[in-house]
Amino acid sequence: MAAPSYTLRDAGIGAALVLATLVAYGAVSHHGFVAYDDDQYVYSNQNVQRGLTADGLVWAFTRPVACNWHPLTSLSHMLDCQLFGLSAGAHHLVSVVLHAANAVLLFWLLRRMTAAVPARHSLGGGVWPSALVAALFALHPLHVESVAWVTERKDVLSTFFGLLALLAYVRYAARPSIARYVPVFVLLALSLMAKPMLVTLPFVMLLLDGWPLGRYPLRIANCELRIQTAPARGSFKSAIRNPQSAISFGRTSALPARHSLGGGGRLVIEKLPLFILVAVFCVVTYVVQKQCGAMTFAARFDFADRLSNASVAYVTYLGKTLWPANLGVFYPFVAGRPLWQPLAAAALLAAITGLAVWQARRRPYLAVGWFWFLGTLVPVIGLVQVGRQAMADRYTYVPLIGLFIALAWGAADLAAGRRGRAVVLAVVAAVALAVCTAMTARQVAYWSDSVTLFRHTLAVAGDFSFGYLKIGDALLARQKYEEALAEYDRALRCDPPDPDTHNQRGTVLYLLERFEPALEEFREAVRLNPAAPATFYANMLAAYVGAGRIEEALECGREGLRLYPDNAELNHNMAALLHKLGRKEEAIRYLQEERRLRDEQGLPEGTP
Repeated sequence: MAAPSYTLRDAGIGAALVLATLVAYGAVSHHGFVAYDDDQYVYSNQNVQRGLTADGLVWAFTRPVACNWHPLTSLSHMLDCQLFGLSAGAHHLVSVVLHAANAVLLFWLLRRMTAAVPARHSLGGGVWPSALVAALFALHPLHVESVAWVTERKDVLSTFFGLLALLAYVRYAARPSIARYVPVFVLLALSLMAKPMLVTLPFVMLLLDGWPLGRYPLRIANCELRIQTAPARGSFKSAIRNPQSAISFGRTSALPARHSLGGGGRLVIEKLPLFILVAVFCVVTYVVQKQCGAMTFAARFDFADRLSNASVAYVTYLGKTLWPANLGVFYPFVAGRPLWQPLAAAALLAAITGLAVWQARRRPYLAVGWFWFLGTLVPVIGLVQVGRQAMADRYTYVPLIGLFIALAWGAADLAAGRRGRAVVLAVVAAVALAVCTAMTARQVAYWSDSVTLFRHTLAVAGDFSFGYLKIGDALLARQKYEEALAEYDRALRCDPPDPDTHNQRGTVLYLLERFEPALEEFREAVRLNPAAPATFYANMLAAYVGAGRIEEALECGREGLRLYPDNAELNHNMAALLHKLGRKEEAIRYLQEERRLRDEQGLPEGTP
């Protein structure tokens, strides 16, 4: 496949994509950090705040952040701090620039792949369908979470390297060689080191091998004639122009079985190093998240609940793609759904899948786009539940590309050879992009601060404990203790057995010097979570001291350190207690251990 010659028109489209992205997301330059993981990634992480250092490099590759191992993301945050300090607006703008770059890379990738696809299926050699896909990617409101949330730098960064990996793969597919394969492997590894979302990328490559790259074996090969029967309208001309893509547009008789292994089988075998790479990252991710406790919430739900949620989530994503209203940063997991909901969702998914397969020969972009969407969502669809959410807007960042491909090439197919229809579709596309831009700008505004973000999320998703918990955390950070306490009370009314809420409520009561009630909250948090985080023990120790119950405080501290010897806050609280008791030599040892742990883990003073 020869590379297309790029023109001023292509450069203009690229510039328009960048400009439109900046218009839609420009408001983030005035936004702050939010009290939802941004602390762990940036503003309470000393290793990140120090910028790019040798110790920071070692830390990034050896320590998980927020139950995820993604060293490249940590390095990108370090670079931001090196250049801009803790200027939240600058951190946001870097993510916007990466998102704009991803839109341009996506246009370039599709333009490169579809340049040789027959004109009947792509107006102007794929230019305008490619531009539409890239524009929808840049401006769709479902992508706001990935761009406007500093924590999700991992999303835009991972996709940046993932798209580069696909571009390298297209170059390799044109003329396979080891020298061209190595960049594919390296870029995929970099993508996974930013976020392991794109473990499905080798499967995407297999889809693209069929369309638009035309690498599957039903074609003239090894000097043997291929017999084509019952061609669709215009398919014979397409086969002559681009024999490799002929399977996409007409029915073809089967070749001998040995050609399958020589073609399809070979395409799978050539990707074995990539499959091994993603398998390693899957194992690493699972182990890290399991050890960090990110999967403890999943214990509340059996596999039937998770399967039910997965099918409904797929359909909900489809609905939000078509009409992206009522978007929130969190959608609570719903257990015990009525059986008709997952069954209806599964039936709809099966019907669309059947339609895509039925049309695969005549309209291959439908199957490629649909299976891109289905497949790239698999790692985050919830069959292996991580966290409390049922679904998340950020999970659609790459999967929606598949739906946009099906939509854009379907529109091009509909308009081909019909000027009036093409004008109508162009107007519809322009209006849709304008609406997307307005809705995206509105959604961006909700990310201005934590309270605004979670108030909006509660308005669209209904009452749920996590929303009130995060509002309480934001108010606690502003030292609005009574207001924070009211939010934690609302959270407990939604979900009384939540240990995190009891811990936060206890923290507020402690700061208000109501030590006995605080102690009860910390005890309840530990009771509800037998594998209680070290923070619960550190807080309970402090509450015992505040209540004057010294012996119980010592016992609590010893038990906490037995379970969590590497927790800085526990060591700090034990040192303070021992100093209070006049046991200064013991206190100094705990202080020294605290200092060592804070330096090693990149924790600022006062952070557990």
